[in-house]
Parts: sequence; structure tokens; C-alpha cells
Amino acid sequence: CDDMNEKSVQKDAADWCSDMRDYILSIDPYDRLVGVSFHNGDKLDSWKTLVENCHLDYLQGHHYDAQDVAATMNLIAMKGLKYNGMVLIGEFGSMENYRKKDPDWEYVHIGLWSGMHSGSACAPMYWYYQELVNSGYQSYLQPLAKYAASFDFVSEPMTASKTSRSNNVRAIGLTNKSGTAAALYVYNARYMWAAADPGEAKDASVTLRGMKADKVSIEVWDTFTGEIIRREEKDVSFLGTVKIQF
Repeated sequence: CDDMNEKSVQKDAADWCSDMRDYILSIDPYDRLVGVSFHNGDKLDSWKTLVENCHLDYLQGHHYDAQDVAATMNLIAMKGLKYNGMVLIGEFGSMENYRKKDPDWEYVHIGLWSGMHSGSACAPMYWYYQELVNSGYQSYLQPLAKYAASFDFVSEPMTASKTSRSNNVRAIGLTNKSGTAAALYVYNARYMWAAADPGEAKDASVTLRGMKADKVSIEVWDTFTGEIIRREEKDVSFLGTVKIQF
């Protein structure tokens, strides 16, 4: 719905979703979760009225044509969590087939990995699915699945990591409540959808803040192969920071 910013439309949508939620629960013997799915980009503030009046179990947002897909994933998850305890990023991608501009599907790669680290309840799906399947979708999912299996995302609540960065890299990630473990996805901030190759980000680093452990074990993964390329031990500073070089 393109006019969700209008209060009258918000109210009508909220009333309809509330009725549908009550009906679904009345006929479902398994008491399954009820949510809403919508494509409204990162403008989730326009759905505030709907969410607050419907008592939904989860939100699912979709986004298409984002230039900085990792930043968009983070924004959707963080805004969505303002209104609901569970947020899913359903689909992402482009409304047109830009394969000629992005033959290696880097947009898909960045979307999957950033979505995993956004705080969303699951990794998102690329919308132009069939062509990706024909191109070997498993090569994009296998490294991510291997990585996800290696890290404990569920035993403790996770919050958005606090980081600072240098030399054109950005980091999106999650830190556990006890401040003893974090998972970060680090990517070249110069990369934009269908833009020219920005080149390698050299001598880059990310500083992770808010850690409470005295020492941390660091694993640096190659996100394209799913292999660990470096392991090291580092002391956490008295300020709760640890610097990771790339």
C-alpha cells in the first residue's frame, strides 16, 4: 500500500489486520504465530499505528532496489524491533533483472550475510529466486549455513553491536547480552548496487565496543568460501574494546 503514511489508511489497515488476526486464531487448532508482511521499504514508521493496534506476533518486511543493501537490512531490522519483538526480512532484491551489471551476484551475497547479522529472526531471501537457482544458489547458501552453525545465536539475547571503523569498511553485527561473544559482517562501504568495482579496502580495521570479557578468540571467515582464514587471541581493553585488522 503506497499511502500508508495517511492516518485514515493506517486505521483501516489496522482494523482489517486485527479482524483477520482474530479470525485466524479462532480457526487454528495449533495456535500458530500471526504476523503481517509488507513491502514498504525502510519506512516502517508508517506502520506504527497498524502494529500497535493488531497485537501481531511478528513483522515481515521486504525491500527492493536498495543501493546500500547491508545498511538497509540493518535499518529494517532496527526500526522493526521498535514496534515488535520479532522481525523478519522476507525478500530483498531488484524489481528488474540487473544480472548484466552484477554478474557475480555480489548484491545477493551482501544481502544474505548482512541480513544474517541484522537482528532479524532469519536470513532474508533474494526475490528473483529462479534465476539464482539456475546459477547455483547452493554456492551462496552453503558458506552462510556453515558459518551460522558455528556460532551460538540463540542461548543469549543478542543486540546490535557497537563498532567504529576505518578505511572504507563497515560492520553490521550482533553482541550477546553478557558481552563475551559477537558476530560481525564486515564489508566494503564503497560497494553500491550495480556500481563500478570499488577495489579492495586496504589496511582496514573494525573496533568492537562494549565487550565484557578480558580476552576474546577471533575467527576471520572468508564469506565466499565459508572457510576460516585466520584465528587469533586478543585482550579486551579496559574500555571494553577490541580492534580487528583486515
